[in-house]
Amino acid sequence: MRLLLLRQVKPQHIRRIVWLALLTLLASCTGFPYGDDIKDNARILHENHPNITRYIAEGNRTLSYLYQPNKNSQTLVVFVHGSPGQAEGYAYFMRHPALLSRFSLIAVDRLGYERKNNQGPERSLQKQSEAVHRIIMAHQQSYPQSYPQNYSMHKRVILVGHSFGGPVIARMALDYPQHYSHLVMVAASVDPALEKTKWFQIPANWKALRWLVPNALDTSNQEILALKKELILVQNTLIKNTEGSHVSPHTPPHISPHSSPLRMHIIHGTNDKLVPVENVDYMHKMYPQSVEQTVILKGANHFLPWSHPEEIMDAIYALDNDEA
Repeated sequence: MRLLLLRQVKPQHIRRIVWLALLTLLASCTGFPYGDDIKDNARILHENHPNITRYIAEGNRTLSYLYQPNKNSQTLVVFVHGSPGQAEGYAYFMRHPALLSRFSLIAVDRLGYERKNNQGPERSLQKQSEAVHRIIMAHQQSYPQSYPQNYSMHKRVILVGHSFGGPVIARMALDYPQHYSHLVMVAASVDPALEKTKWFQIPANWKALRWLVPNALDTSNQEILALKKELILVQNTLIKNTEGSHVSPHTPPHISPHSSPLRMHIIHGTNDKLVPVENVDYMHKMYPQSVEQTVILKGANHFLPWSHPEEIMDAIYALDNDEA
């Protein structure tokens, strides 16, 4: 039907529609002033740590990520980027001396943004969660054979999710509660009621036009279009757990959902035009016993990993303390 409608539109009008949609999508996803900072930090990071990029074969995909090990640390910090994004978006954190001296660090390329064998967009939060978990487990289990089978290299894992990365780590806490109970939610888009489809996302999703959209923006558009339904799935699970059914599909019957209480720190800006600050109210509602600290940054926009990295590091340090 859409193809028939397109055939009835004059070619010059189709071109105008396509380019207007692409320009709007590009501006909404990439129009921020930190591109040069990210490039500079990424260049320095790779120059100083030439072997930082790692790969794991997983089915028909090749998972990619950045890894900074610290053999003396009991805590692994994992950074999950937004949409679109890449691991190098966290280059500042991955080369920060204070973090390197205290933690092992991982920054992932989410599904759809892999460097090799990229299979395109992945709309499922469960599969996004599974991929990040697979990367983490590769290092939680990389210990000498002489250690007991249940040995864990790191005492705790702290998940940091920005924007779309927020719902990914929230899903990880649901899918693998025995592993993940420390979350830093940075400008996280988690409230399904606040997810609104923008007009330009529709033509950018038409099969007749998708080939014109750059891969990273197409991946972003595809996963954002599906996010509302994915968030409803998470919401329904949280409600079900609250009513007394606390067993995740990935949790063996003899294991409680969380071996330790879920601990959450929230950071959000009041001037966030992409992910409304009202998402904070939703997290307080859905995780009433878990939110330890909420930092609302007056006048701050959506790009907090680059404008307010210190607040994110403060949240990481707080969660590295003994259980509250």
